[in-house]
Amino acid sequence: MIKKGYSILVLPGWYPNRTDPTLGNFVQKHAEAANLFCDVSVVYACPDPNLKNSNYEPVIEVINGILTIIVYYKKIDSTTPLLSSIHKFRRYLHASLLGYKKLVEEKGKPDLIHLNILIRAGLIAWYLRLREGLKYVYTENWTGFLPSNPLFNPYTFQHAIYKFIANRSKVLMPVTENLKNALIGHGIKGNYRIVGNVVDTDLFKPAHEERKDSKFIFIHISHAVDDHKNVSGILRATEKLKSIRTDFELHIISDGKQDPHITYAEKLGLYNNQVFFTGTQSTSRVAEKLAKSDCLVLFSNYENLPCVIPEAMACGVPVISTNVGGIAEHITEEYGILVKPRNENELVMAMKKIMEHSNNYSSQKLRSYAVKHFSYEMIGKDFYSAYKAALDQHA
Repeated sequence: MIKKGYSILVLPGWYPNRTDPTLGNFVQKHAEAANLFCDVSVVYACPDPNLKNSNYEPVIEVINGILTIIVYYKKIDSTTPLLSSIHKFRRYLHASLLGYKKLVEEKGKPDLIHLNILIRAGLIAWYLRLREGLKYVYTENWTGFLPSNPLFNPYTFQHAIYKFIANRSKVLMPVTENLKNALIGHGIKGNYRIVGNVVDTDLFKPAHEERKDSKFIFIHISHAVDDHKNVSGILRATEKLKSIRTDFELHIISDGKQDPHITYAEKLGLYNNQVFFTGTQSTSRVAEKLAKSDCLVLFSNYENLPCVIPEAMACGVPVISTNVGGIAEHITEEYGILVKPRNENELVMAMKKIMEHSNNYSSQKLRSYAVKHFSYEMIGKDFYSAYKAALDQHA
């Protein structure tokens, strides 16, 4: 292992916190991977509607070996749009700089900033570059840059500001080649390196015990927002597959709003028959459920590379997914089946095919691919290399 040398400040746009424990958990995993080779700290500013006694509350903890400083700040109650936006930003800026001050008091000035998710946090990275002379690198995973989910309007002042900030990053690290091309399409240019999402391959691994259940188990794991994940389309495809064969189950795990999907599954005659719903689960429980499944099913309308795909591969589980974002960069015929978005008939045929030919997929090959491309060690090495490249640049 490389001896830890660089002190890295991770500035995330999203991060798990007490108001939303799963928000940006993939960013936390990135930080943990980098921490294998560097001394990583996290500073995150987060609004908290329950904060009553003061405007700011810094919480300093060591989480999984990482000094984590989350500064909670009181939400703004103003209903005047412009005034509210100004106050929100001022409070966010103050909370972020308070967190940075606490970090310097604890560990001294960092060597480099790792900006993870450009929105909002990019402004703090740019400010610290001006004030402290700190270089920054930039990881992106937001689907809003994609043409299939154009949330980032290129004809706004906000877009111009973020483009300005991104273009001054020493290294840009989107999680897929597809997202890199989308960023370039937004006028963001520079030294690109693809650094994917990370999976705990010690936790996500094939099941040791043979499953006694003879039914084929499909599993879907997501936040279940239908415009994004198209869970209703999966349910309709499941109903069609049921008319062909019934020796399967679909298990849906979600920390999102499941009630509309449960109601729809009941309408289709699938609920607690062919389809079973589970709410928020611990990471270890998700890993256990994945390992005991036969196939992961995603039917998203847009994606980059959701973490659940490398998690399934690490468990030796093949994947059915829509061919969107950067998924095709990793899911080939050897590892699963790709279908067109919104094409439910293709999804039915893919589910039927994978049931009939499940022995074609090697659990060992799936896992080996995940370890080689998504393990903490491999992603951590990629980050270390990017940090070194950034710090070696003179300007």
